[in-house]
Amino acid sequence: MAKLEDFREGYYVHSGKVSDNVRSLCISAVAIIWVFKQDANQVTNLPVPLYWALLWVVAALAFDFAQYFYASSAWGIFTRIQERRNVADDTELDAPPILNWPSIMFFYLKSFSAVMVYVQIFRHLYAVVRPI
Repeated sequence: MAKLEDFREGYYVHSGKVSDNVRSLCISAVAIIWVFKQDANQVTNLPVPLYWALLWVVAALAFDFAQYFYASSAWGIFTRIQERRNVADDTELDAPPILNWPSIMFFYLKSFSAVMVYVQIFRHLYAVVRPI
């Protein structure tokens, strides 16, 4: 039987991989959007689905930043408070669960946003690419 810490470690590994993949998918999406952009008279135009895909890319990357910025700030502040209370490094502590909720929310928002990026890209590709 596995211990709770084993399941928690699995969660950390998998959520870290999702975060890495979201970033890679967003950068790839920007490249795809760049390929399908239309230039006319020195103005870049995007078909509507690609416009929305680009907005979803920005949202996904913003949520990714927010997740890590919040988590590093919250846990840094929590740790600093414990240090000021002279809590030893090896002391067992119970952190308030609410500290993780915003990070979890940002994680799911960025994942949803990354899915929406590709929904919009596939919408565009389905409309313009036809098999011969």
